Amino acid sequence: MARVLATLHVIGATLALVWLLLPHSRHASELGVLACIASAYLVGALLFARAARTPPAVLRIVTAFAITFVISGAIYFSHASGSAFGLFYLWATLYIFFFFTLTEAALGTLLVAVAYGVVLLMGPRTNVWGEDAVRWALTLGTAVVSGVLVRALTEGVRRSERRFRHGLEVSSLGIALVDEEGRFQTANPALCELVGISAEELLGMTLVDVTNEPDRACLESRLREIRTGQARSVQLEQRWVRTSGDAATVLVTLSQLSGERPFHALVQVQDITDRRAIEEALRSSEEHHRLLFERNPQPMWLFDPATLTFLAVNQAAIDSYGYSREEFLAMTLRDIRPAQDIPALELLVASGRADREAVSSRHRRKDGSVFDVEVRTSDLPLAGRDAKLVLAADVTERTRAEITLRHQAEHDTLTDLLNRRSFEARLVEEVERARASGGGCSVLVFDIDDLKYVNDSFGHAAGDSLLRQVAASLRRRLRSGDVIARIGGDEFAVLLPGTNQEQAERIAGQLLEHLRSTVWHGLRRTTASIGVASFDDEACGTPDLLLTSADVAMYEAKDAGRDRVVVSRGRGRRLAWVEEIRDAIDSGRLVLHSQPILDLRTGVVAQEELLVRMDDGQGGLIPPGAFIPAAERFGLIHEIDRWVVARGVELARAGRRVEVNLSAHSIGDRHITQIVAAGLESGASGENLIFEITETAAAANFREAQDFAERLSRLGCGFALDDFGTGFGSFSYLKHVPATYLKIDMEFVRELATNPADRRVVKAIVSIAEGFGQRTIAEGVEDATTLELLRDFGVHYAQGYYVGRPAPVQGLEPSPIAPRPILEIPQVSST
Repeated sequence: MARVLATLHVIGATLALVWLLLPHSRHASELGVLACIASAYLVGALLFARAARTPPAVLRIVTAFAITFVISGAIYFSHASGSAFGLFYLWATLYIFFFFTLTEAALGTLLVAVAYGVVLLMGPRTNVWGEDAVRWALTLGTAVVSGVLVRALTEGVRRSERRFRHGLEVSSLGIALVDEEGRFQTANPALCELVGISAEELLGMTLVDVTNEPDRACLESRLREIRTGQARSVQLEQRWVRTSGDAATVLVTLSQLSGERPFHALVQVQDITDRRAIEEALRSSEEHHRLLFERNPQPMWLFDPATLTFLAVNQAAIDSYGYSREEFLAMTLRDIRPAQDIPALELLVASGRADREAVSSRHRRKDGSVFDVEVRTSDLPLAGRDAKLVLAADVTERTRAEITLRHQAEHDTLTDLLNRRSFEARLVEEVERARASGGGCSVLVFDIDDLKYVNDSFGHAAGDSLLRQVAASLRRRLRSGDVIARIGGDEFAVLLPGTNQEQAERIAGQLLEHLRSTVWHGLRRTTASIGVASFDDEACGTPDLLLTSADVAMYEAKDAGRDRVVVSRGRGRRLAWVEEIRDAIDSGRLVLHSQPILDLRTGVVAQEELLVRMDDGQGGLIPPGAFIPAAERFGLIHEIDRWVVARGVELARAGRRVEVNLSAHSIGDRHITQIVAAGLESGASGENLIFEITETAAAANFREAQDFAERLSRLGCGFALDDFGTGFGSFSYLKHVPATYLKIDMEFVRELATNPADRRVVKAIVSIAEGFGQRTIAEGVEDATTLELLRDFGVHYAQGYYVGRPAPVQGLEPSPIAPRPILEIPQVSST
């Protein structure tokens, strides 16, 4: 706008100068006209010089000044020609229509017209209403028409300028005009807000002032390119300094407006601080994931699912497989798989199952070795193409460990034969197969004779060695399809598929003969008791019945004298015992007896041992030796022991001090501990309860015996080792098992009066017990002489027929063997 105004000043002044030089201007005051012309030229020159820096308010003031100056000058030089004033009037009217609103222009035109009329009236001419009036009207009409035309021609420019300025005001992009020195000429609010400086303050600054120190040289260089015409537009990323002290990352675009002088450049500034932060985070994330891929200790690669070609591999894959990166990228997945596994690989990739779960596979290294891997696959597009990411974990050691653990779970650790659980599973499969095909199968159950003797005489190491020899011998003699297992301490089982009873009996005889001739312990040959049972839909129609029948037949072989084979004939005597025991438990035919135990220091019965019997239903009693082995064998002993313990707790609650016998099978039964704990809470005293197991059971189940004794001790109960002295090779466990009593086996007591060896053994046991702070109980006392000797040896208690025979426990009334003197025994000191 300032340029247009300056141009109009120059044009008007030039026209006035031409008019002055015309011949008809001789009546004008040349000095006054020249002053007006000089003023117009001066204003135009000033506007041209400072156009870019002249605010709109200044322009309006200059415009008003010029109009006033023209009118005042015309009035002052009223004798001047009306034509000269008309030119000035025309110039002023154009001025008004260009820079002012329509209302302002109309008022301004009216004011000038009135002034023109006044000049005409005051002039020396007399033909006011003639020639001058016509001149006034023509001049006024020309001025108005010219002003309207100027207004129409410039309205589009004004409208565009208004739109442009409005756009600058509302734009979120920082926009400014700078001169050739980079000094701000104008700036929109977005730019001011970006740098935190007002528009007035910014107009006195340059681009360099708001640019971070390290970026200034680059900015000056690019601005120079724009100024010299080397580039029309340049873009650069810089850091601008805010007044708040922090820096903003901006994208600056410098564009040359035109080739005119003076030079001006358009500056567009976009704040990309947040975008760069996001991009930096993405780059950091990408770098992080790249490092995760490259430095992952597990082999990883990307492959094309269509061609199975490797697209990228990490260092761990290179190290693990032995191929270089270049070799990998020239290969496919088929090249690292064994040939026989390739069809499965292609099917797996096609199915997509590997994307959902870990898949076990095998891979081949460069050296040809094959190893087990677990592969996990997921989709990961790469550079716009489908790709899959693979993580391959070497699970060779884990697979070996799993195989080892599975083998240990299915096999006996001592002999490496199948254990009972695995054998029973194989038996189920074979019975189902025999039933479906109409074929046969048989089971042999071995029990090694005299293994207890070997353990007691030579130690458990010798017994273990014997078991391993038996296992190896049986394995050598059996067919490849036969199944052999160790199902108990000294018991083995053999499954013979496709055999009938006659064939099974013949094979059992051959195996027994082979054992006799090849397996020796010391100078004695090894023998076994073997039971045979064959598949039969009626008698042995299930796996359990088949194994139980063979087991029962084995016990019948033992009862018949051992070292023989017995074939199952129907249900068998021991199987009948199982039914008898079960019925006795269910119908309440178990009977409790007690035998008194004498305190040799006081001569008073101090406690009693509880013994279980079975009512045969016909008024007679069945001794424990007849049914306890069968109960132990077929898993019924737990129920019997729990019944006895419960009765013992009732008697202890009634104030009786009792000893309760437990089977070796019940040592680890925590339900028994729960029964005792419940009884103690209901009023029973732990001091009245003593639990006893045999020495051999404690030695064979040392850890369980130790745990059981410790649990009882914590409850305040006593613990006794029965039949002590029958297993001298196991004395070391005494310091670990918290036994309260040692019961000397009757084998060393019955001949105490006549056998010096027995006396030495008893004395040794008493000495050992005293060393451990334990009390001793001698079993099998049947005469007064033995009782006296025991007292002299320092034995604490005596038990046997001489002291008292077992008698039924009558409910909970006072025991018929309540503490009473048995013999007149002099008191002796504990020393």
